[in-house]
Amino acid sequence: MIAAIAAARSATARWARPFLPPTFDAAAFARTLLEVSYRAEIRPEDDARVDALLAAERATLLPVMEAVLAAGARARAFERTADGYRDPHPPGAIARRLARVWFGWSKARATLRWAKYVALYDGWLDYVVKKVERGSGERLELTERERRWPLLFLWPRALRFLGARRERHG
Repeated sequence: MIAAIAAARSATARWARPFLPPTFDAAAFARTLLEVSYRAEIRPEDDARVDALLAAERATLLPVMEAVLAAGARARAFERTADGYRDPHPPGAIARRLARVWFGWSKARATLRWAKYVALYDGWLDYVVKKVERGSGERLELTERERRWPLLFLWPRALRFLGARRERHG
């Protein structure tokens, strides 16, 4: 179990490389991981959620990320600098584009799985409503029509919600 967790942690260094700044420390590395992860799915939370997670988990997360970076430096994937680390062979534009495409495809696949949840789980609508309320901090009251036929009548509201979120938070 410990070896599997260590392998998963070191794998983050591989998929994060195209998104890392030129130099970074454990905090910047953790922020990059969270930002990429949150962009890879449709979420009701705004961008402040990454800041909140980093603040709440800083004492646990930073030593773990520092260990990942130190292991990467020992393996020569990263180089130590005065301020932290840098990638001695940063991915080029094509690699960065391929990574964005891969995460975009992953987001599409995850979104398509929502249909499975609708078919398999009783109470899925209440679960989604609570998740949106918890993540956005906004109360969500569904109309009778939206409750009765959510797959038909919730789309306009969902699109407005996501559009307003984008406008508020870039």
